[in-house]
Formats: sequence, C-alpha cells, structure tokens
Amino acid sequence: MSYNPTNWQDRVVEHPRRFEVQNNPDGTVTLIPKPGTVLQEGTPVNAANMNKLEQGLVSHMADYVRQPAYAVTSGTSTAYTVTLDPAPDAIVEGFSITIVPHVDCGASPTLNINGKGAIALRNNEGEPLVARDLLAGVPYNFRKVGVNFIASSGGGVKINGVDEVQAYFGDTISKGEPVKLVIEVPKLPDPSSLPTGRGNSVSFSPDGNYVAVAHYSSPYITIYKRNGDTFTKLPNPSSLPTGTGWSVAFSPDGNYMAVAHYSSPYITIYKTLQTAIPTGNSIFALSDAVALGYAKEAGVFEETKTIIRIWR
Repeated sequence: MSYNPTNWQDRVVEHPRRFEVQNNPDGTVTLIPKPGTVLQEGTPVNAANMNKLEQGLVSHMADYVRQPAYAVTSGTSTAYTVTLDPAPDAIVEGFSITIVPHVDCGASPTLNINGKGAIALRNNEGEPLVARDLLAGVPYNFRKVGVNFIASSGGGVKINGVDEVQAYFGDTISKGEPVKLVIEVPKLPDPSSLPTGRGNSVSFSPDGNYVAVAHYSSPYITIYKRNGDTFTKLPNPSSLPTGTGWSVAFSPDGNYMAVAHYSSPYITIYKTLQTAIPTGNSIFALSDAVALGYAKEAGVFEETKTIIRIWR
C-alpha cells in the first residue's frame, strides 16, 4: 500500500506567548493561555497521526523493490528458502534480494521467500542456473522479472584487473575450483608432407592461417595451410625460387610473400590470390582446395569476379 504523507501545519495564534496569571489558594499560580484569535488551527498531534507515521515506516522497511532484502539461505541446494522481517505482503515485480547461499546450488535452483512460493533463479541472461553457479558464502543479487528471479550480475565479488582466458585443462577440474596457469608448448604432429631439405627460415601469415618454409633444396619454398592444429601442404607455386631459400616473410596485410634465395634474382615475390577454378562437380578435384563456393557472376581467365564462399 502506498504511503500518503500528511501535510503538517503549525498552529498560529494572535498572541502565542500571552497568559493570564491565576492565584491559587495554596500560594501557587496557574498560567492560563490567552492566545487571542486563532489564525490557523494546525495539524493535531494525536494517536491517529502518530500511528500513520509508524505504519509508513514499517511499510518502507518492507519495500523490497526500492531497497533490496538480504538473507542467508536455508533449505536444499535446489530449493533455497529465506525468511525476511518484516515479511513482504507479496513477491512483486522488481522485488530485489541479495542472498548468501548456505550450500553450493544444484541445477535449476529456486528461492522461496517467507513461504510465498518457489521462484526459479536465473542468470543475468535469463538462463537456468547449472550446478555450482552459486557458491556457498558468496553474495548474489537477484531481482524479480516476470516469473523468475534474474541475477543482477554474474555474481560474486568483482575484482579490478581480472579477465577471462581460454586454457587447456591438464586435469579434471570442477567449476569454481582454484587453478594455476602454466605455460606448456606441446609438439604438434608433423605435416604429412615435409620440406625437401634443411629449413632456413619460417614465417606465419598475419592471420595465422598459412606458414611458409624456406629451405635448402628444390622447390626451396613450401607453403602450408593451417586447419586447427593440422598443417596441410599446398601445391608448389608455378614459378619457384631459383636457388636455396634463405629467408621468407609475409607482408603485414598478408597479400604478399617474399623469398630471399641463393642465386639470381636472389629474391622472389609472390602475390597471394584466391584463384577460382571450376571443379567439374568432381570430388577428386578438391584435394588442394582452401575453400569451396560458387560463382556469383560469369567471368573469363584473369578477371576478378565475386565468389560466394560456403566452406573453408
């Protein structure tokens, strides 16, 4: 129930400090107010007005929309319960509460406040919670939105400077379990087709999808395409360096690759082109493909046209 404030007014009289002195038989005197004309009656200070203030205070304390409640839970890991004092009349839209779970939550937990009925707890994206999303002893704030309690944030205490990283699990780890991060450099399997001679230089393309090796014997340069942790050799360029490759590098935008080599012209530069070649609808023509698609428009040899890429 909303609180309607009283418009309190002072009592105003013509003579606020005027009294008549009455002498009593026992020698005492009684001061009798003589205010004269009453200019404004004012608001009476009586039980009704005082009780209204008391009820307004109680209502404010139970307004859990404007000020969140706080409670440590009881119940089970999937059915939390709390008791608030003062008790809410109802769990209304916008009702806010901070809970401290007494146990880690199970899957799809609920919260029952003062026996008003179990309400599902959801994460800040509105999705059901999974086991151990809520940890014992950690405060979490929820607000009633529709039929659910939605988390106001990811929960727990936010520490400045923390971030999230992807890490390889070196063992079975439970959610919330403390971990340490160490640097490991495991060797990947060798490519199925290796360079033909001693490697002198290696370079990754800026996007990390290609790696080129300059090496001792023909074809002097070997280029691989990466797919996850697998590197597959691409066909040799139609024009090869003229001698032993000493060094190789990609341009910053990845559009060019230069090979420094032993004999004249001592440097060979390649432009990386995505060349469209018709497959003839044969799966046997796909072994060297880096992507598949279809032509959006017709074209002839050495024209640049649009290809709709559907796999890479």
